[in-house]
Amino acid sequence: MGCGTFSVKMSIFLALLDISCNRECGPRINVPGAEGGGATLPVRVWRQIKDISWVISRNHFATTKPNEPIDIRDNKYEGRLCSETNGSLTLTDLTNQDQGIYSVFIGLQSDQQCTQLYHLQLYKTLTSEDILIHLNVTLSETHNGPCTITGTLSCAVIGSDVTLTWNNTNSPGTEVTNHTLRVYNAQSHVTYSCTARNPISEASRTAHIPCNRDNTEAPVGDYTRQNMIRLGLASVILIITSYLILQHFHGMKIYYKDLS
Repeated sequence: MGCGTFSVKMSIFLALLDISCNRECGPRINVPGAEGGGATLPVRVWRQIKDISWVISRNHFATTKPNEPIDIRDNKYEGRLCSETNGSLTLTDLTNQDQGIYSVFIGLQSDQQCTQLYHLQLYKTLTSEDILIHLNVTLSETHNGPCTITGTLSCAVIGSDVTLTWNNTNSPGTEVTNHTLRVYNAQSHVTYSCTARNPISEASRTAHIPCNRDNTEAPVGDYTRQNMIRLGLASVILIITSYLILQHFHGMKIYYKDLS
């Protein structure tokens, strides 16, 4: 009975030891960054840390220790790395080559070790010029009063992990499907804004649906002006032609008079 009890206790001890020596410090941490900017890979281990080895693509490029200077092991990182007081690593002047999975081996004062994974991904800093809004007017009505419009505005951005939202979607006569805003009987002066967000930035672009009333009246004026010009030219040509014909008959009359 004593040996059996000892065996059970030893099994529990070994199981607890295996848990305490688990190679994963925690779930993978996703870290966003911008090209040319900086990003910090945070250490979230609260036990006493002895040292931290930073590895990417099997390259052990740096070692950090709490409250100690960083040890840069790869010269191409010189001037781009710094260590926080708890051993977290900050990278600056990021390039696309810095993207990827970082395997970090954290050595503890208890001579145990765990591994933390980081995924560093770079994103574009969004601006209003990155947002494209396509307008499609299906109906424009005036009825001798304010112009009301029915149509759609579609918003698009090229990039990864970008979310798009429209404002003024709570006003009557609007609905959103995916990235398309549809408006019913909207006033032409109402402005709509599409906002794009990614993990590091956001930008907005505004648009409004113009009333077709102005656009349809302008061509009418243009055609009237063109017709007046054509009429004037035709009158000039008619006068010149009539003058030439009269001169011709007048010359013929003089010619036959001389013959007689």
